[in-house]
Amino acid sequence: MIGTVIDGSYRIDRVIGEGGFGVVYECTELELRRTVAIKVLRPGPMSEREIAQFSAEGQNLASLNHPNVVHIYRLGNWEGRPYIAMEFVGGITLRQLMSRERIEVRRLLEVMMQVAAGLAAIHGV
Repeated sequence: MIGTVIDGSYRIDRVIGEGGFGVVYECTELELRRTVAIKVLRPGPMSEREIAQFSAEGQNLASLNHPNVVHIYRLGNWEGRPYIAMEFVGGITLRQLMSRERIEVRRLLEVMMQVAAGLAAIHGV
């Protein structure tokens, strides 16, 4: 998969994560030369319900403008699989951070407040 070009626009650079619903890749948007994240619905059979949920997720996120929610750039279809191209946010997960060092309670609360604010915005759509 690394090096594959999605929809003629995005080159896959690495896998960021996988879940039951899809795979997220770090990609380079070729024309604009920027790093983006692309979530692609997982390979295999997909129900109409799954496809509709996936599209609704992208549409709902695209309607938001919040500092704690990624920006959606495009909804598309690549080789019969829907995808969402979105802002890439680099860094490490909270789990990775906590395994590397002891975090002060104040810092942990700051992070969790940002997470909660993003989730509140998403669920307010």
